[in-house]
Amino acid sequence: MTNESPDIAGTFDDPNWQNPGRDDAERAYFERKRQEHITAKALAARFAPPPAKPVYGDPNFKPLAGFRPLSQPVRKVAAVARATRKAQNPSRTGLRVIEAAVTIQASDYRPEVAYQHTVLCQTCLPFKNPGEVREWNRSNGRVQLSLEAGKAMHPEQGFIPVGLPFGAKPRLILAYLNTRAVLSQSPVIEVESSLRAFSKEIGLDTTGRELRVIKDQLARLAASRITLGVVVSPTEARTINTNFVQSFNLWFPKAENQRLLWPTNITLSTDYFESLKAHAVPLDLNALGALAHSALALDAYAWLGQRLHRVDPRAPSFITWAALRAQFGPDFTRVRKFRETFLAALRQVKAVYPAAKLDHDTRGLTIHYSAPPIQKRLVQVSALPNLEAEQAARPRAGLES
Repeated sequence: MTNESPDIAGTFDDPNWQNPGRDDAERAYFERKRQEHITAKALAARFAPPPAKPVYGDPNFKPLAGFRPLSQPVRKVAAVARATRKAQNPSRTGLRVIEAAVTIQASDYRPEVAYQHTVLCQTCLPFKNPGEVREWNRSNGRVQLSLEAGKAMHPEQGFIPVGLPFGAKPRLILAYLNTRAVLSQSPVIEVESSLRAFSKEIGLDTTGRELRVIKDQLARLAASRITLGVVVSPTEARTINTNFVQSFNLWFPKAENQRLLWPTNITLSTDYFESLKAHAVPLDLNALGALAHSALALDAYAWLGQRLHRVDPRAPSFITWAALRAQFGPDFTRVRKFRETFLAALRQVKAVYPAAKLDHDTRGLTIHYSAPPIQKRLVQVSALPNLEAEQAARPRAGLES
């Protein structure tokens, strides 16, 4: 058999190569050598080290053997991979948002209505426990909110200080109190059993630690005092000094390690109730339940729910990230970190408020005219009896004991 010649080996890469074997044995030999050549080239290309690339603008830079710095594109790919894994394995809260989004976007969906005061849609309560801080101030354009921690009467100790409400729970409790007052046309609310039903309706655990947190936040709301300020014109401003709650009963356990404040009956203050009648913003109860894990998402949803339908359809409104941070995230030291957190909350809000039209870039957020979460806007409590009857007729009213 003729040995392989260099000329023949050099032609293995030729797509038109023809086997020069003179008999079957030689043809089989050359074909086997050709396949070995192709395999060797493929392995060499697969495992060969990548060519050195210029780093930091130096064309003569040569990395150390075995060292491959993590480039920006690689970091971005890793971030995408983490997001993909999170999307493929959503958390319990993520699943709750997804389920609510599917329900809300169904063609036969009939929303259940909850109400929030328009000032609380434009400003916000504390996100985290403010500790010993006794006063909380927030503003948004022409609207300002001042919240002061209050006191409650103890049957043995007299007046004891009660902290400021914070987190997602007081936002949901306020929506519950507002809704009960609006639908019943009465500022007097019995909460001992109906609040538990409401908590179950929006997906909150009503046993153990979760129920204790709900009770504590309800007591903080009941004891707090609020000052609402609105600039009416360049020469006029209105101030309302009031409380969310005018009177409430508290139950104090005998055990010292169970110092739970549990209002059983609550009466909204006259000023707040009258203001609520004129400025109640209807929101979707299912959306509130889906966002119940995040105070920031609840605030963003309430803000968009009262704001988007008032945007001029011909002139979208632009808000800078700095302005949004001042409104929603003053505790964030960096605008970039706030932007990442706020956009994550907005994605969840958009899932349960599909009509919301938003755009964003590195400068800020652009909001466009959009239909409100609940099509019919409430203006006067006197127009509510039919709404209450309609909600009571639904299979899942969720606001009754």
